[in-house]
Amino acid sequence: MKYDGLKYQWVVNLSNGTDVSQFNDDGENEVLFKDIRDKDISKFWLMNVETRRLDFGVDLKNGKFFVFGKWVLVADGDKILSDSKILKYRLIYFRQVTKVFAGMSGPEINSTIVFFIGWQANSETGQNIKKLLQIHDSKTIAFG
Repeated sequence: MKYDGLKYQWVVNLSNGTDVSQFNDDGENEVLFKDIRDKDISKFWLMNVETRRLDFGVDLKNGKFFVFGKWVLVADGDKILSDSKILKYRLIYFRQVTKVFAGMSGPEINSTIVFFIGWQANSETGQNIKKLLQIHDSKTIAFG
């Protein structure tokens, strides 16, 4: 399998202290996301498969995002979200793959993968809040 051209693989830290990686060290055996998504995840990371560096992450205990070595809080409008208002953070993770083909039945000429990580939560007042980090490549990111 050898990462199938992915720039990032996910790594999770479970609340019990166990770490689970998407691929084993040789990149051949894959753990499927559906097998860990319902576990008690404390942190979710995207690790660069070339450098083995954790470039992006989300902490599901406090809602902070990790971007290139720094933890950041995301604003909700003009307010910083505080832990006391959030009941529980739930992980959001998916990839969006776009492929360009040469004509209707031609070969694939280009593909891009955008990674999305983040969380969804409910506040004490019942408000549904969602924060996402979009990773287009190693230099282009956006919060939403």
